[in-house]
Amino acid sequence: MLNILTVFISVAVVQSAPTAAVSFVKDVAPIIVRRCTGCHGEKINLGGYRADTFRNMFKPGVSGLTSVEPGRPEGSNLLRLVTTKIEQVRMPKSDSALTTTQVGLIKRWILEGAKLDSGNPNTLLRSLAGARVHPAAPTSYSKPLPVTALSFVPNSNSIAVSGYNEVTIWDTVTGKMIRRIGNLPHWIKAIQFTKDGSKMVVAGGTPGEYGEVAVIDMVSGKRMAVLGVMSDAAFSLALSADNRYAAAGFADATVQVYDLQKLELRWSTRVQSDWITGLSFSKDGRFVVSGSRDTTVKVLEVATGELFATYAGHNRQIGKYRGQFPVFSAMFDSTSGDAFSAGAGEWIQRWNPEKAKAEAGDAGDMEERFAKAGHARYLEHGLLDAVYSMHLRNGKIYATSLQGAISIIDPQGMVPFRVLVPTVESSFVSAMPEDGSKIVTGAFSGTLRIYDSSSGARISQFVAQPGQSTGIKTTRR
Repeated sequence: MLNILTVFISVAVVQSAPTAAVSFVKDVAPIIVRRCTGCHGEKINLGGYRADTFRNMFKPGVSGLTSVEPGRPEGSNLLRLVTTKIEQVRMPKSDSALTTTQVGLIKRWILEGAKLDSGNPNTLLRSLAGARVHPAAPTSYSKPLPVTALSFVPNSNSIAVSGYNEVTIWDTVTGKMIRRIGNLPHWIKAIQFTKDGSKMVVAGGTPGEYGEVAVIDMVSGKRMAVLGVMSDAAFSLALSADNRYAAAGFADATVQVYDLQKLELRWSTRVQSDWITGLSFSKDGRFVVSGSRDTTVKVLEVATGELFATYAGHNRQIGKYRGQFPVFSAMFDSTSGDAFSAGAGEWIQRWNPEKAKAEAGDAGDMEERFAKAGHARYLEHGLLDAVYSMHLRNGKIYATSLQGAISIIDPQGMVPFRVLVPTVESSFVSAMPEDGSKIVTGAFSGTLRIYDSSSGARISQFVAQPGQSTGIKTTRR
């Protein structure tokens, strides 16, 4: 009898135990992000309704109906739209319905008062939950993955290569993989090392869904800090000369600068209208330039994030160098303080932030300004496709095109360009060590090609993919 009574009491206690409250950040926000914000976000908001932030979720769309009414699921249009049986009305539109579990969580959250359990109500939902826990990389790749980021490990022959949820480190002499650093965003778009090689900064994410900038401790190979989380993938990355700051550019046109000593955000700004594709700090640490697919290059004050100047030379309506060209790469000359920018178009453009500011005007005198030559110099690169990466080494610019060709350009424009390597294979990225002795391109096929930077002779090549590597192939020519 005692045992039966004990079991009865135990069951009663379990049944009467209070159910944990639904967490908006952990339970509801991920559902909204994955199933709703594609059509009801910042850029696209069908029906005039936005679900990209907690605060926006409560604002009615063009229907004027109450979207979320705390405590009253029956009065909340959001719940009505995800549960209706009318296919033409049900949300998400033209997609599968929410699961019973997902609907139950939203309904309970509303019933419990529709509260925000943590964070700022104006923060994008994709950023509200903080950094994600990423899965491990696959043991081997079933097929090659395009190389989207490359960076030499300081003071070594090793090179870091983008992978799937990882960065892999390879010996450029033997073509052997040295180590794997995993549990990173599935798409890696930029890699930078501190000068002593003790830390690696990685930028990437999931396009249209999540962006991350993380600092990796190279001894442990673990993520020691996440500097920034955004609603779209990080595309570009730069470190200041003294390694005090890191800058990252995102697909949503945001630029952020972080303090690498404190491992925290310093400022965030959005003064461009498209992907941020190229970043570089001036040697004195005063400026960071931001190149974008919107055809502009912005000069930002590192101390404050304020806009100092806009360089619009890639968007000219009049004159020999006219055209509207997206910018894919930007860098500073540490000697002169000038900036170089390139992308589509036939020229690498050399210009100075101070002079760009002095020459700026307003819309009223735009035609007059564009008719003048200005201070910028246009350096022909001789490549048949857009320039995606540039390196300034030993007084020369090495530019790599989308088709994998490499050209050497005189920064002064006194010597004609020389195509060092002709078109080989489609490539987004290239890398050079600090001594400028060689240049490496990363191809869509996962192949790294290593060239002598003086002669253009191909030293070797190998597939830098776990499970796909064929080992080093010496192909000096």
